[in-house]
Amino acid sequence: MRRFFLLSIKPQYSELILSGEKKFELRKRKLGANPGDVVVIYTSSPTQALTGAFLVQEELEMPVATLWKRHRSVLGIQEEDYAEYFRNTDSAVAIAIGRTVILPPIPLDEPRRVRPGFTPPQSYMYCPEPLTALVPSGALRKLLRVA
Repeated sequence: MRRFFLLSIKPQYSELILSGEKKFELRKRKLGANPGDVVVIYTSSPTQALTGAFLVQEELEMPVATLWKRHRSVLGIQEEDYAEYFRNTDSAVAIAIGRTVILPPIPLDEPRRVRPGFTPPQSYMYCPEPLTALVPSGALRKLLRVA
């Protein structure tokens, strides 16, 4: 069964994901995402909106240095920032990004309207149905390639 995740991502990285330049989203802990799962992107401050989504190809976990050596050209991050992010961490998680869709920005008040008390996650959360309903069906069809 396909699952939906909501990830908070800084603006510079969400732009790189949606432009196709960044091929992996980096995390310190596994999401438990499977190929075909969907990640809805919440672009953090100052944007504070749902701005896109991507299909998960796979979720990798490996030593921090190994991930950098194998994938540095498509991680969308400078080596110094990478080292700082994973400081004091032995393993790195990389979510391989498949097909992407750009959404018309859905401001933070919309998720709060359909799910009172909603606050964006620090890292990620399973995306509850009321929030997935905010993603235009045409965008989901394009992402999932459903006719």
